[in-house]
Amino acid sequence: MRRASFVVFALWAAHGLSAQTSSSSLVPAPPMVVVSGEADTSIAADRATLDVAVQTHAPTADQAGRDNARIQRAVVGALRRAGVDSARITTTEYTVSMNMVPNGRDKPMKQDGYIANNRIGVEVHRLDQIGAYIDAALGAGATHIDDVSFTSTAEREARRAVLAQAVTNARGEAEAMARAANGTLGRLVEVSTERPGQVSPFRLAAVVVTNAQGTDVSPHPINVSATVYARWEFVPKP
Repeated sequence: MRRASFVVFALWAAHGLSAQTSSSSLVPAPPMVVVSGEADTSIAADRATLDVAVQTHAPTADQAGRDNARIQRAVVGALRRAGVDSARITTTEYTVSMNMVPNGRDKPMKQDGYIANNRIGVEVHRLDQIGAYIDAALGAGATHIDDVSFTSTAEREARRAVLAQAVTNARGEAEAMARAANGTLGRLVEVSTERPGQVSPFRLAAVVVTNAQGTDVSPHPINVSATVYARWEFVPKP
């Protein structure tokens, strides 16, 4: 885990408002040290999801649907033979709609048959087999691979670790500010984060190479980061 840069907001003292108001009952707010702390780390992906699409075009909706179903069965069968467990293959989207195409300048679109779209989600637990699964799906008639996304089962643990480190980093900055202002930190008033931790997008987080031996997919590490915001009371030295 590496320490990231900090954005230090302010060291401020809220003086009493009694000098600006006729009321003498207002209690001056204590001075505060307000900081933000950041931390991040990288973890290895150990899970992936393939988004496999089958698209068919036919003069009628019925024919487009039947053609699509035939190819979809072939794709699922090929994935199973390649080693994918049936429970990890799901239909994520299915549509049949009119196919509208241009009809010349200043003319309304015209219908050109129907298009059926079937999207298949494939949960992958062996990353070294992603390329083989892609090749199997395309070889069986899949028209395109819409996405390869990566996740990690270590994500939750990593997020908690960077949150803890971000709080430690924030306190270190706050202590330095308090010393520079000839004081120390008092009690912690607030610590929060807009998000428990942010995981950078996984989409396309891979290098895909296709050659005569087949498709090879190499995932990049996943970055996990967190930012916390904290306030401590400032205690001036006597």
